[in-house]
Amino acid sequence: AAVFLFDSSLSMSYRLENRTRLDQARSVAEAHISMLPQQSRVAVADTVNHDPILFQADVAAAQARIDALAVTPISVPLDERLRMALEAQRDDSQRTLDLQASVAAENRKDQFLREIYIFTDLAESAWSLNTSQQLRDELDAQNEVQVYLIVVGVERPLTPGITPSALSRH
Repeated sequence: AAVFLFDSSLSMSYRLENRTRLDQARSVAEAHISMLPQQSRVAVADTVNHDPILFQADVAAAQARIDALAVTPISVPLDERLRMALEAQRDDSQRTLDLQASVAAENRKDQFLREIYIFTDLAESAWSLNTSQQLRDELDAQNEVQVYLIVVGVERPLTPGITPSALSRH
């Protein structure tokens, strides 16, 4: 059961070789989603708003959601959305366990591996650092959920600028 969480802040619209960082994130996600087992559950979320993170009906619906992602000038901090992704995984896991009513509670097992993939360029503006301890506590409490950070930024960005000029004597 995978949650694909996309940073949709303005920095994800930066281009390198005519591809935005969001385009790069989409490519990585599409390659990964195609390798998931047939019965996988996938949720796709971004940082546009605080909407609940819901698992899609099927992988094709998740792919359509990925295709529809867009960069927005206003975004929710990634750590807040990550907390919501953890909540979605916890709720989905509980639903899976509740479906096993015929099995004694102590013998019920979640049938899914739980994963969250965060696609970001690591721009500091995408995070709210004042909630980092709370997020750390939640990650520790849900240690069965694996969290992967996929960085789509450039290692050494080129910063074009104006260099000092000097007037010639002629």
